[in-house]
Amino acid sequence: MCDVVQQQIERVSEELKARDPEIGEKLKKLKAELADLKEDLMKLYEEIKKLFLKRFNELRDDIRIKTKPIVKRWTPIIKDIEEILLALIPEKKKEIKKNQ
Repeated sequence: MCDVVQQQIERVSEELKARDPEIGEKLKKLKAELADLKEDLMKLYEEIKKLFLKRFNELRDDIRIKTKPIVKRWTPIIKDIEEILLALIPEKKKEIKKNQ
C-alpha cells in the first residue's frame, strides 16, 4: 500500500509543485514519511514472522510427540478394518486367500 501511494504521489507531485510550492513540500515530506513507515512495517513483519515460525515449529513438535501414541494404537486398527473390508469384496477375498 505504501508503494502504491508513493507512486501516486510521484505521478502528481510535479504538477502540484508547479501549482503550489507549499503543497510540493508537503508531498515531499509525506513521501519520506511513507518510506519510513514502510521500513518500520517490514521490520515488524520480520519480527512477527520469526516469532510465528518459532512457535509454529514448537507447536508442531509438541503435536507430534503427543499424537505418536495415538497413531501407534490407530495403525493396527486401520489395518484390521482394511482386512475386513477387503474380505467383504469377493474378488479381493480370493486374492487374500492366495497371498496367505
